[in-house]
Amino acid sequence: MKKFLLFALAAFTLVACEPKSEPEIDGNKPGTEQPGDEPEKPGDKPGDEPAGSPYAEFAQLNGSAYYVFFLQAGATEYIGNKVIYNFGPNDNAGQGSRWLYIWDNTFVGGTAVGSDPFDQAEGWTALAQGTGGWAGAGLCVAINDANNTSGAGAAEDLAALTAIQNHITNYEEWYLAVALKNTVPGAAYDFQLIGSNVNGTEAGNGVVNVKPAATGEWVYLEYKLSEIAGLEFGDFTNNGSNILTVVANPYMSDVQLDLGYAFLYKK
Repeated sequence: MKKFLLFALAAFTLVACEPKSEPEIDGNKPGTEQPGDEPEKPGDKPGDEPAGSPYAEFAQLNGSAYYVFFLQAGATEYIGNKVIYNFGPNDNAGQGSRWLYIWDNTFVGGTAVGSDPFDQAEGWTALAQGTGGWAGAGLCVAINDANNTSGAGAAEDLAALTAIQNHITNYEEWYLAVALKNTVPGAAYDFQLIGSNVNGTEAGNGVVNVKPAATGEWVYLEYKLSEIAGLEFGDFTNNGSNILTVVANPYMSDVQLDLGYAFLYKK
């Protein structure tokens, strides 16, 4: 029933996690322009990060606090103890508590080519839209119920989910940051944050349609949480949630999603 509803709401998402499947993903699991603008590398921002680091020039890595969804190991090490919690996939042979779930094989494995968004030789999440008429995936976190096998870290994940509503209270200070690479004009993706849809009842809330320019280069985008319609972090007492979902909107068969990173950060 959930999978049928997801198909019917291809432009939106559900948050209840599906049973685990094994997505094909190439690369590691892991600024500031408006959609449609020419991409520019984010500028400098002073901070106390290591001098001479290749990451220092990227403004989105010089914030004061982070919740990580997808981010390369080198960049994660650079921001260090500013990471409040890393929700990145940790599903190792079924023993973790977080993974990127592909609904009904609507995405298939893509190919990560070139350098990551920080000009480093690390991978990223590369997925190609399949031929099923829609394409969607969710970062599934804290599975711990009768229908799914929970792994190490589920209790910590759920505690971190619950803490978000108390920590992120001023939506003017926090941003959703993403980096994408695209070569197809018109390609776009709906990103939805879990807080808007805890029980799957408000599928249209908390969604931002991300439209990376078709330049073949990394595009750095960010969205102030206060400007994302209907966003509200709820009480995460359920046993598992897709903390971040991505749905192709519009759907374009065989178009590749190159997701360089995605995280929440406070400037």
